[in-house]
Amino acid sequence: MKSKIYAVVDIETTGGMARRDRITEIAIVLYDGQKIIDSFESLINPDRSIPYEITRITGITDSMVK
Repeated sequence: MKSKIYAVVDIETTGGMARRDRITEIAIVLYDGQKIIDSFESLINPDRSIPYEITRITGITDSMVK
């Protein structure tokens, strides 16, 4: 039986309001059901400041996404 590959996607944002907040990080992990076979992650400049509370939760700072 051929194993299936799953893509698990995670994003971090500047908050929870779609109209106001922006993506700051994206990560994708490819998983074959037993092990991770590949991964990708990138910080993204949200073109707005990252609120202190979000930096506290995620560890992502304004200087990291410039």
